[in-house]
Amino acid sequence: MVEKEKGMCCTPQSCCGFLPLVVIVLVLFGGFYFLSTVQQPTINVSDNIPPEHTISVSATANDYVDPDLLVLQVRIETEADDAKDSQSGTAEKTNAVKAALSALGISDDKIKTSSYSVDKVQESHYICRNETAGTDCYWDYVTKGYKTTHVLKVDVENLAIGGDVVDSAITAGATSVDSISFTLKPETSNRIKNELLQQASSTAKAKAQSIATGTGVTLGNALYASESYDYYSAYRNYDAVYGAAEAAVPAPTELYSGEIQVTATVSANFEIE
Repeated sequence: MVEKEKGMCCTPQSCCGFLPLVVIVLVLFGGFYFLSTVQQPTINVSDNIPPEHTISVSATANDYVDPDLLVLQVRIETEADDAKDSQSGTAEKTNAVKAALSALGISDDKIKTSSYSVDKVQESHYICRNETAGTDCYWDYVTKGYKTTHVLKVDVENLAIGGDVVDSAITAGATSVDSISFTLKPETSNRIKNELLQQASSTAKAKAQSIATGTGVTLGNALYASESYDYYSAYRNYDAVYGAAEAAVPAPTELYSGEIQVTATVSANFEIE
């Protein structure tokens, strides 16, 4: 006769029958835990005021101002059979142009290199080995020499001598004046920008206050603001301005600047208290 060990479950009627019930409870508990962690939405609580509790406005201020800086792009070119001769010729012309500009009171720090290049001068020929049928054709390139190009950026603060600068540069050996731009000095641009931004900001706040008053709410502090600033320089093409470069006795060049439109825009969001 075999004695049962204490604490053991060995028959269906004993405690062994309790195990399936435990398994079912664990499965149900695990399922509820899974649903609670996966299906429940995550709620983020923030102290920030939502967008619907703000007033968004924008305002623009603009002005028309006279330019105080003339910027010219002066091109100097020399062609020669040899690359070094081409470079040497351009260097001589460049020195002559700088000397002519210096005589007008333009200092060296106002004359800077915008670009410099030495390129082959090539002729192209379309050749067909079978000329009768016009087949087996190709392009053939022949190097005829070299061209050195030096483009100078010239800043002229005395706008009254703008025409003299153009004439002197051409007379001294410049090939052309690629562009003429009436613009603003950096310090002038910054001063006008700050003035217009203050005006635009004041207008934007006044708009927001009007909206708040009209809708019966109290306007709070500005939560966000952004700005943009633009002005458009007046450009002139040398050929259109000078015109008579090939004439025997060209008339003196005269340049006319005109006003520059300056615009500043402010966009802002204000809190509704």
